Amino acid sequence: MTYHELFSKLKFVTRFSGMNLIQPERLESHILEMAGLAFDLYYEVGGFNLKQVLYLILIHDIDETVTVDVPRPFKYHSEEFRKALSENTVSYLTSLGIDKMFLNEALNAKKSGIEGKIVNLLDLLQVWCKLQTEISLGNSTLNEQVENVRGYLKLLDDDKELYPYMSYVNYIYFGEESHED
Repeated sequence: MTYHELFSKLKFVTRFSGMNLIQPERLESHILEMAGLAFDLYYEVGGFNLKQVLYLILIHDIDETVTVDVPRPFKYHSEEFRKALSENTVSYLTSLGIDKMFLNEALNAKKSGIEGKIVNLLDLLQVWCKLQTEISLGNSTLNEQVENVRGYLKLLDDDKELYPYMSYVNYIYFGEESHED
């Protein structure tokens, strides 16, 4: 399998497994919107390697070309299951010729220093934005999901490295005052 073939599979992965959406979302759209959010964050706040963040955004969900979008409660119900899923995915993709080091970078994209933390932030923010769009279209079944994602975003407020980024996000998206340094 070529990398082109691997990345072209992104257009076939539908996100938000098990949820009724008015406008279904494909993985490629999620990645593109995260890239747009990264540019906003970079040009408004700066302080990170934009090229590295864009690379990590591009690869952070590459495993879903094999596993598709496994619902979060199932995927993370145990560390043992999550680890086995990752190992099997890497094993399968390496058997098709995809470099194991590349796959490990993809699976650890959100753990790669400040850039990984920013990818995690942007991943959650893009999900929040998608859910808001669905609600604005009349999909009231997602209100609980919005609160869950907002809760995950609030957890990032305590990370001192993310203060300037969370201040921006909290101000722009949630109308909150910025952090005091």
